[in-house]
Amino acid sequence: MTVHDPHHDSLVLPSALSRRHFVVTSLATGFALAAQPVSAQTITTDRNGLADSEVKIPVADGQIPAYAAMPASGAPFPTVLVVQEIFGVHEHIKDVCRRFAKLGYLAVAPALYAREGDVSKLSNINEILTTVVSKVPEPQVASDLDATVAWAKSSGKGDTTRLGITGFCWGGRQVWIPSTDGRIPAYRAMPKSGKSFPVVLVVQEIFGVHEQRNWAIWSWRRSSTHGRGDVSKLTNMQDVI
Repeated sequence: MTVHDPHHDSLVLPSALSRRHFVVTSLATGFALAAQPVSAQTITTDRNGLADSEVKIPVADGQIPAYAAMPASGAPFPTVLVVQEIFGVHEHIKDVCRRFAKLGYLAVAPALYAREGDVSKLSNINEILTTVVSKVPEPQVASDLDATVAWAKSSGKGDTTRLGITGFCWGGRQVWIPSTDGRIPAYRAMPKSGKSFPVVLVVQEIFGVHEQRNWAIWSWRRSSTHGRGDVSKLTNMQDVI
């Protein structure tokens, strides 16, 4: 008998990229229903000194909504793509963008489920995974992330020569893909000889100490570099729960 793990299923996505209509045309407010109740200890980042708003990202087959936050002045800023968790671009992801903005970044979180469905009103995680997340093709996600970088550059607000990406839950896998195929630059140097050094990409992954199944995912991460570089040893951070 085959046992399906919803967490594992959320990491294995279909590969087909097809044109479809957009179900989500604007971002939901507040926290996604499935992420509630909201803890009293939830971090809330204020907007003082920031410029933040919903924006529209031109993509291959239309446009998708995104949340962008940056300092109120001083552009262009180093840019960070913030990739949503399975709950979509809800208040937690928006707050993460504001945290980056407070540090001097342009942070952009595109709604990567815009074609497949609105997860903000779904209360059951398995329903989110089966009816929306599992239907999101990885090439579509990669294309949308590339389009978000292009938007940041064309807006004049983002310096995409200084580019990073971070993601949560489902977004963690989406971070790994552009990190290993060279689309997200990290540290590189050009010596006087004109020969470039190999790109060294720094990837930090944080797992909850009780999420033991994530160690298997880490093993897959190590093998997925396909000889393109070394993967640093994972540290068990006992304080990260």
